[in-house]
Amino acid sequence: MYKIERPLRWLLLATVLAAAPAGAESAAEKIAKINESIAILTAQKAELELRAQIANKQAEIGKSSAGGAGYAGGGMARQATAGGHDIGLPVVRSIEGMDGRLVAMLAFPGGLMQRVKQGEKIHGDWTVADIGTHSLTLTRGREIVRLGPPN
Repeated sequence: MYKIERPLRWLLLATVLAAAPAGAESAAEKIAKINESIAILTAQKAELELRAQIANKQAEIGKSSAGGAGYAGGGMARQATAGGHDIGLPVVRSIEGMDGRLVAMLAFPGGLMQRVKQGEKIHGDWTVADIGTHSLTLTRGREIVRLGPPN
């Protein structure tokens, strides 16, 4: 369980007791709820960190097995054009967020990292059309590319 330093725990208890109106739930019940919330949030944070580590490891494996190319929908990344230069599409390093507000961290060839939200542009002509819990969809005109971890 998440530990709170002793003085902070007493301050929290005093605040809860002072704010409790007569007939409301007891201070012990409120503290139990707070501790439960802390435990849940800590577990969620650990899960997100683990998912990010898995995505990073899958991207590393994908780079070594595909000769350094990223993945697009489980296959080798297609080439995008930006400023007349061919560049590989990014690899999804992580997807995080809550309540439908997801943000993806993308890694481009050459080491460039970019944090994107739905609706943002990358390379000036690709639009982040959708970010799901396991993949990201880019569009450019009629082209649609799904980026995600290797299959």
